[in-house]
Amino acid sequence: MQTHVSALRLIANLRTGLILLLIGLAAANGATTRTWDGNGDSNASGNWATAANWSGDDVPDTGLSAGETASLPDVAAAGTRTVTNNASHTIYRLQMTQSTAGGVNKLLLNGPLTLSDSSGNANPFSLTAAAGV
Repeated sequence: MQTHVSALRLIANLRTGLILLLIGLAAANGATTRTWDGNGDSNASGNWATAANWSGDDVPDTGLSAGETASLPDVAAAGTRTVTNNASHTIYRLQMTQSTAGGVNKLLLNGPLTLSDSSGNANPFSLTAAAGV
């Protein structure tokens, strides 16, 4: 009986350890993505450093252990959005998407933007565009 109880405790401890390990790996892999929401209008232009322009009202940076991914999503047809970076920022990854024809998705760098993906990913920058855009 004693051996059975010890085996059950061991299994419970292993399960808890595995859960904590998975949580740690998620944080270490830059699991948080901040998406540009333009303070309620994702087509709106604005300053990178304004927290209200990002999901969760949090500027993507290295505040987490591995940093955060910044995502600049699709701009509506005939719309133009310019996100301006005026200061030094370090992020994990940058994703830009423009699949709607006629929309313009611009990132203006007046200050350094460092991509610090240390996970071995060869592509810390992702750009998706539709033909004719």
